[in-house]
Amino acid sequence: MITGITHLAYAVADLNRTVDFYCGKLGFEKLFSLENDKGQVWLQYTKAAHGQYVEFFPADRVEPQSGQSFCHMCLESDDLLNDVDLFRSRGIKINQEVKEGADGALQAWIEDPDGNPIELMQLLPGSMQRQRDPK
Repeated sequence: MITGITHLAYAVADLNRTVDFYCGKLGFEKLFSLENDKGQVWLQYTKAAHGQYVEFFPADRVEPQSGQSFCHMCLESDDLLNDVDLFRSRGIKINQEVKEGADGALQAWIEDPDGNPIELMQLLPGSMQRQRDPK
């Protein structure tokens, strides 16, 4: 049986800029990179939290996928108001300020350097997620 989601993977226009955004601004940890036979980085592995990773591939080193249906990534926060202030101080544009969503969780929105939308979420005790899947 499936026990979790290990990682997401993105093809990105500028690997250094992307790693700086996720690691330098959002606080992910840069774990390791893999190189191709030409000695070029073709994958950078980062850690969001224990057991939760995101891989970044330079877009010019991966085959494009047709029919993709990516919508957004959601990152969990324990203190969304504080984190939004922190991200703003690090130069991240907040596209949607913190508000309570229809599911009863707090949410805000940003985007990465490639324009991929990122939802930031704080699961409150009364949120639908916590009611149906308590910690």
